Amino acid sequence: MQVNTFRTGDKVMVVAKDEFYAYIDGWRGRVGSRDGLPDGYVRVECVDEGIDKQFFVPCDQVALLVGR
Repeated sequence: MQVNTFRTGDKVMVVAKDEFYAYIDGWRGRVGSRDGLPDGYVRVECVDEGIDKQFFVPCDQVALLVGR
């Protein structure tokens, strides 16, 4: 997928294709702002055990979920 496929607030799921992102494989969250991100990456905002977390994930390892 291309970066412009995602809009801030979209529901997404991390689909890890390498070991670096394997820990968060299957996590669901929302797309955050693109400010300060390198090209080809999406900011995924998730909540884990009540703590807000942000991950910078390559766009080819993020799946758009139905229902923006």
